[in-house]
Amino acid sequence: FDKMSVASIAQDKKLVSGLISLIQSNSSPHASEQDVDEECRLFDEFVKRFMNEYNFSDFSHIIKSDEDSIRPSTSGNFFLQLFYAVLDNRFLDGKWQSIASANHRLVVLICLRLLMRDSSFQRRFLLRGGTDELVTLFISEGSRHYRDIEILREGQYP
Repeated sequence: FDKMSVASIAQDKKLVSGLISLIQSNSSPHASEQDVDEECRLFDEFVKRFMNEYNFSDFSHIIKSDEDSIRPSTSGNFFLQLFYAVLDNRFLDGKWQSIASANHRLVVLICLRLLMRDSSFQRRFLLRGGTDELVTLFISEGSRHYRDIEILREGQYP
């Protein structure tokens, strides 16, 4: 690697590890507004940085964790650690509904969508029960959307 790519890799590692740390430390629905804003900012930065990436599994030999991971199988890949942090702390088991901000929910979904471009992450999503949660989310958000449209048609504004 040249100096530019080493610096870029260090920045990527810092971004992803910072996001993982923030997600795990803010697992309570009562996180401060400042922490939620910072998490959204880091999600946005992640999306901008990796919007053209499709294979996050290939990064495992480039971005390695220096620390022991809670999940030994993910210790070599920060992106897989991020994927599990988002699934476990922001998406699965109804945690999605505890996210108050619509913007926060949106960046969580965008991050999952980007990571699931990688086929190995898609399999992990299926195995963890992500499809059931996604169906529930679509039903809930779809119902809300159509309820709002009906309110607008009837002239009743919230």
